Order: sequence, then structure tokens, then C-alpha cells
Amino acid sequence: MSGLSLGFHRHDALLRFVGIAEGFAVNRFLEVSDVVVSDDTILQHLWQRELKTALDTWERRDKSWKRYFAVDVETYGDHARLRGYVEARNAIVHGLGELSRKQRANPADAVAKLRKAGITVVNNRVVIEAAHVDDCARTVIAFVRWLDTRAELVISKA
Repeated sequence: MSGLSLGFHRHDALLRFVGIAEGFAVNRFLEVSDVVVSDDTILQHLWQRELKTALDTWERRDKSWKRYFAVDVETYGDHARLRGYVEARNAIVHGLGELSRKQRANPADAVAKLRKAGITVVNNRVVIEAAHVDDCARTVIAFVRWLDTRAELVISKA
């Protein structure tokens, strides 16, 4: 396989793993809210309005877990590493493998986040190695288990 092809497959795998983490965090949030939030019509209307923005970004999602269910996602042991992979995902999706326009507005911040996942940047391009893909998979699996345990605890108290 050529270097370009390997790079593509690594990017693709990382996108998928981060997507799994994101999808799980969103869907589990909604499942918990279905159990916890009252069936009152007015409250449901307000809740649906809140959900339109509460889950849009990782930052908002983390804050919503904490605000509504007292689950502080930032206490997940590899939170910074996970967010590093999210930053890499953003570079891959929005910058085609290079720092996106938004990331280039504050490259030091983007690079610092990427470093938390052990990812380097060369000439604005994120360098994804096979070890990053393996580590991202392990990080996502651990995150999903961690969040699921906390979600179950919230549900059990409802």
C-alpha cells in the first residue's frame, strides 16, 4: 500500500472511532433524558428546544452531561487524549488532514490538544500513525464504558 493510501485508511479509521464516541455520547444522553425528564407537556417542549443546541459540540455536550445529569465528562481519565483525537478528526474533516481554518486561527491551542493524543503536526498536516489508530480505539472503548456506567447510575437514581 502506498503512503497516501495508508494515510487515508488511518484518517478513515480515526474518523470512525471518534464518530462512535460522539454518537454514543449523544444517543446515551438522549436515552437518559427519556427516563429522567418529566412527561409534562410544557417541560417536554422546553427540553426539546434545549436539545437543539445542548449536543451540538463536544464542549456543549460535556457541559450538558454535567448540568443536567451531574456527570462530569472531564473527569474521564483520558478526556484530554480523547479530545486530542477529536481535534485530529476536525483537522481531517474540515482541513482535509491539515489544520482547519478555525484551528489555524489559534494553532498553538490546536497543536496542544493534538499533543495530548501524541499527534504531531508537520507543515500544518496532522500526522496519524498506526499506533494512534490503535490508541484511539482503546480510548474510545474506555470512554464508552466509562460514560455508560455513569449513565446507568443516573437512570438507576431516577
